[in-house]
Amino acid sequence: MKKRIFTFVAASLLGFLLSSNAYSEPTARAIDHRKSKIGFIAHTTMFDVEGVFEKWDAQVNIDPNDLTQCSFALKVQTASVNTDIEKRDEHLRADDFFASQKYPTAQFKSTSIKVTSPGTLLIAGNLKIRNKTKPLTIPVKYQWKEKENGRALRISGSVSIIRQEFDINYVAGMLLPSVEKEVDIVFDVTVKP
Repeated sequence: MKKRIFTFVAASLLGFLLSSNAYSEPTARAIDHRKSKIGFIAHTTMFDVEGVFEKWDAQVNIDPNDLTQCSFALKVQTASVNTDIEKRDEHLRADDFFASQKYPTAQFKSTSIKVTSPGTLLIAGNLKIRNKTKPLTIPVKYQWKEKENGRALRISGSVSIIRQEFDINYVAGMLLPSVEKEVDIVFDVTVKP
C-alpha cells in the first residue's frame, strides 16, 4: 500500500513539474504592428530629422519565466523610410544613405539578453546595414501588459550608432546643414500574447 501511494505521489509530482512553467521553452510570438514603431533620429547642425520605417517584421521567441532565454530578429525594409518629406525620403533611399536598391533590408539579430533590473534589459546582438555588420548592445525597458488572451510584452528604448561604420558617409553641401555622425535608433514594440 505504501509503495502504491509513493508511486502515485511521485507520478503526480513529476506530472506537475513537467507541466509547470518552470520548464517552459521560448515560444514564437507575433508583433502588434498597430502599437509598434521602429524609427530613427538623425541630428544636423541646425535641426533633428525624425523618421520611421513603414514596413518591417520581427521573429520573437518569448519565455515569460526567463527573459534571458528570449530571442529577437528584426528585418526592416529600408525603402519604407518615412520622414514626412518625400524628396528627403528619396534621398535617404539613394546611395548617399540606405542604398535601398542594393541593400533592401537592415537587420538586427539578438545573441544574448541580460536582465539588469526589474523592467530593464540589455539586448546584445548584431546590426546589419548596407551589408556591414557590427555588434550592438541595446538598453531596453520592458513591461508586461495583461490582456484577455494572455500577457503582452512591450519593449522600448533607443541606441546610438555611428553611421560611417555602416558606410553611410554622406557629407552635405556648403549651403546645407551637416549631418552628425551619431544617429539614434528608436523603437517601441508590443509583442502579442
